[in-house]
Amino acid sequence: MSGNAIEAPVSVTGNMTTAISSVVSVKISSSSCRNVRGITNMQEEGTFDAPRFPVETNQATDAEKLMDVFCPTRHVIGRIGDKWTILIITALDLDGTLRFTQLRNRVGGITQKVLTTALRNLERDGLVHREAIPTVPVTVEYSLTDFGRSLATLATQIRDWSFANIDRMITANTDYDSRAVTQS
Repeated sequence: MSGNAIEAPVSVTGNMTTAISSVVSVKISSSSCRNVRGITNMQEEGTFDAPRFPVETNQATDAEKLMDVFCPTRHVIGRIGDKWTILIITALDLDGTLRFTQLRNRVGGITQKVLTTALRNLERDGLVHREAIPTVPVTVEYSLTDFGRSLATLATQIRDWSFANIDRMITANTDYDSRAVTQS
C-alpha cells in the first residue's frame, strides 16, 4: 500500500474524503482498514511509520478488514443500511426531483426531523443533490446524483429481495416467538 499515513487507525491512501475529529481532513479508502491480525509498523525508506499491511504476510480480505472497528467502509455500510436511506433513495429514484414536503409524504412514517437529518447526511455523502430556488418562500428540491442513482440500483435489489422473502421472515418470526413463549 503506498501513500502517506497518520498515527491513527486510518492511513491516507484512497478516494473518499472524511473529516477526523472535525479538524483534520484525510483521504481514506477501504484499503486503509487495519489488518487486525498481525499489524506491524514496518517502515520503508521515505515513508511514514504507521500501521500497514505487510507485503510478506497474507493480507486481510475485504470482509476481514470490514470487521475492524476502525475500517472507514463501516460509514458506508451504516448509511446504506439505514431504512430511511433506502426509502428516500427509492422515492427519489421512482419520482425524480421532489420538494421536502412531497418527499415526507412519499416516505410514510418519517418525521420532519429524521427526514432533515437523513437528507443532510445523504447530501454530505454525495448521494443527493439539494437545490434551493430563490422564491418567496424559498423552494428546496432534492434529487439523486449519479452516485445516488448507483445506490438506487442496489436499493431496488434490496426491495426485490424483501418482497420475495417477507413471507419467510414472518414465518421465522412467528416460529421464534412461539418458541420463546413456550420456554418462558
